[in-house]
Amino acid sequence: MLRRGLASRRRRGGSSGHCVGTRRCTPKANGAVERFSQTLKYEHLYQREIANAAELAEEVKAFLVTFNEVRPHETLGQRPPLASYREDPYLFRGLSLQEP
Repeated sequence: MLRRGLASRRRRGGSSGHCVGTRRCTPKANGAVERFSQTLKYEHLYQREIANAAELAEEVKAFLVTFNEVRPHETLGQRPPLASYREDPYLFRGLSLQEP
């Protein structure tokens, strides 16, 4: 899921694919989710051979760390989302983030 530039885990009992800051099930929210999926596929998954579902899950986990903590984001001034969150947590209100 993409939430204002942050990919995160599914909430307990909640639905996946909704965005904080956009209305649920709107073209804008759908666009954010689709963009994240495209980034995941083309920048990470398609560059590796993945043998099974367990490996896929591990690769997605590894990408989430890279996406949130390492990969620069244009809309955040070429900073990773976690750096932006640490500077101004108010931008990400309503999110439960587990910092390392």
